[in-house]
Amino acid sequence: MRDRAHSGWGWLRDEELIASVHAAGGLAAYLPGERIGTRDQVILRLAVDPDGHVATTTPGGPPTAGPQLEDFLMPILDRLRVLAIVDPETAIGPPGLPADQLRQDAEQPDADTRQVYAWQAKDTTVGRIVATSLDQNLDLHRDGDWVIAAPAHGSPLVLHQAPGRGRMSIHPFVIVERRAELRAFTYIGGAKDSDLRVHVESGPPLLPAPPPGAHPDTTALSQWLARPEENHEHAPGAPSGVATPSPAQVAVIERVISGDDPSSALEQLCQTFEVPELVARLAEVPHGQPDPVTPWQIVSPQSRRGIVAAAIADANSDEPTGRMPWHALDRAIYHRPTLGLALGFIEMVLAGILVAVVINGLLSPWWWILVGAIVLVAMDHTTSGAIRRHALRHEESSPDPTD
Repeated sequence: MRDRAHSGWGWLRDEELIASVHAAGGLAAYLPGERIGTRDQVILRLAVDPDGHVATTTPGGPPTAGPQLEDFLMPILDRLRVLAIVDPETAIGPPGLPADQLRQDAEQPDADTRQVYAWQAKDTTVGRIVATSLDQNLDLHRDGDWVIAAPAHGSPLVLHQAPGRGRMSIHPFVIVERRAELRAFTYIGGAKDSDLRVHVESGPPLLPAPPPGAHPDTTALSQWLARPEENHEHAPGAPSGVATPSPAQVAVIERVISGDDPSSALEQLCQTFEVPELVARLAEVPHGQPDPVTPWQIVSPQSRRGIVAAAIADANSDEPTGRMPWHALDRAIYHRPTLGLALGFIEMVLAGILVAVVINGLLSPWWWILVGAIVLVAMDHTTSGAIRRHALRHEESSPDPTD
C-alpha cells in the first residue's frame, strides 16, 4: 500500500511520522519529501492484508494482523495534524483539516522539479498553445522533426495530455517529468483509445523502517516493503486492436522500473521510443543551472486570436523556393509584400475591364476563362502579400531569445 502523508501546518518531518508509526506498533518503508520533489510530503508504504488489516508488532515479536487501515492511521494523523492520501480517490485525516486544499497543495512541485514536453511539428503553434495552458513563457527547441518545450523549474501547472481535442490534437505527444529523484515518462501515440499509450515511473527504492529491536521477520517484511519485486503484477493483456509496446521497449521499461539507475531512466526511455535525447537532458538539468543548448524560440501565453495570428505568420516564414518564373515572383513578394498587394490590385482592375468588354460582346465568351484565372491570381498575390506583411510585423514584435 502506498500512502502520502501531507501536513497542513508546516514541514512534515519524516522521522516524526515514522516514530509515530512505531509507537502504534507498525512497520513501514518510506521516502522523505526532499527525495520526491514535492514539498511537505512523505511516501509511506504499509503492509496490509487482503482484509484491510495493517501488519503490527509487539516489542521483539513477529508481525501480526492489526487494526483496519483507517483505525491504525487516524490516531497518528490526528496527533500530527496531517492528511493521508491513500489513493487518488481516498484521503484520510482528522476533522478540521482543509482536505481539498491540502490535496491540491500536495501536487505542487518544489523548485527541483521539471516537466519537458515534445511533439512532432514544423512550427511554434502547439508551443504557444502549451505556453498558454501553462500560463508561462516556454523555451522551444528543435531536434529533427520534433519540437521540445522546456518550462522553468518548479512549474506549478503540468499537462497530462496533448493540447487540443480528438483528431485536432498533436501526436505523438511526450511528457517527461523529473521530481528530485523520481522520474516519469508518458508517451501518447494518438488520440484514439487504440493508439499506443505508455506511462512509466522510476525512482529510488523506499527506505525500510522496522521498529528498534525488531523481530527478524519484521525486519524482513519492512525490507520487502522497500522493494517488493515479488509483488510486481504484470498488467493484463491489452484488448484486441490496441497498440502495445514492442518486446524491446518492454525490456527497457522493466529495467527502468527496477530503479537500479534512475539518472539514466529518461534517456533510456527516450531512446527506445525514438524521442530526441535532448528531452531527457533538459529534464535532468538541476535547478539553478543553465540549459545545455540555446532555445530555438521563446513563446509566451497568448489569446486565441494571437495564437491564430502567430500560426499564420509561421506558415509564411519560409522563403519560397524553385527556379520557374513564378517562383521568382513569389520570392519578390516574400521580401516586398507591398508588391503582392499592388499586383493584386492591378490584376483585379484588369479582370474588371475584361468583364466589361466580354459583357458588351466585344470578346468571345471563352474569355471568361481568362477572367477567372486572372481573378484567382489576383487573390493569390493579394493574400500572399497581406499574410507576409503580417508575418513581418509579428517577427518585429516577437521577443529575441538572445535578449
